[in-house]
Amino acid sequence: MAGAPPPNGRVLRLDLHVHTTASPDSTLTLERAFQEARSRGLAGFALTDHNRVPGPEELGRLRALGPGLLLVPGSEISTRQGHLLAFGLRRAIPRGLSFEESVARVRAEGGLPVAPHPFRWAHGCGLRGLATPGLAGWEAVNGRTFEKANRRAAELPRSPGGTRTGGSDAHSPGEVGRAYTEVEVESVDVDGVLRALSEGRCRGGGEGQSWGGRIRISLANAQKRLGRGLRPV
Repeated sequence: MAGAPPPNGRVLRLDLHVHTTASPDSTLTLERAFQEARSRGLAGFALTDHNRVPGPEELGRLRALGPGLLLVPGSEISTRQGHLLAFGLRRAIPRGLSFEESVARVRAEGGLPVAPHPFRWAHGCGLRGLATPGLAGWEAVNGRTFEKANRRAAELPRSPGGTRTGGSDAHSPGEVGRAYTEVEVESVDVDGVLRALSEGRCRGGGEGQSWGGRIRISLANAQKRLGRGLRPV
């Protein structure tokens, strides 16, 4: 587990990186994601589909599918230098911008930008991206990333951002909750979660992938990409 446990307050365990069938590379329905989260004792999860953000009315309908669980609005944005998670975003950010501009746009829209899987060979922002002004922090544990890359992320000093998250990066039911974030909240609601994340009152936990697991994921991703005509997510 990455980081020290929060010292005070109520701690919620959330999976802060989940993709549903609204993403072109996921087979996980939102209904099933809620079921899996509940069965694993999670308090909820972040909906981080690729390059999209549900509007207020849609978000209300989605939340009704999982009563008693928190659904944190988010997005995983495809930048030119890797992917970027954005929590609490109200409007989608265009894909294909630079990492720095994407971080700035997320901040301008009132969101919290966090770098996912920073040392994954594909879609990681690397050390250069982690030095981007305005970045709140990064994933210390990603459920689809090599353990070695996760350890490197977890062992980085807490500068520049104080936020260290964990998320499964789930694209199928069995992955939900493989990695997670423990968040020390003052109020058990989405605003309380976002406030705690912005103040760094959180830690990432769970596990990543072995070589065999990562190879299986890469082969599955290649098949999905062929199925959508080689279009990237």
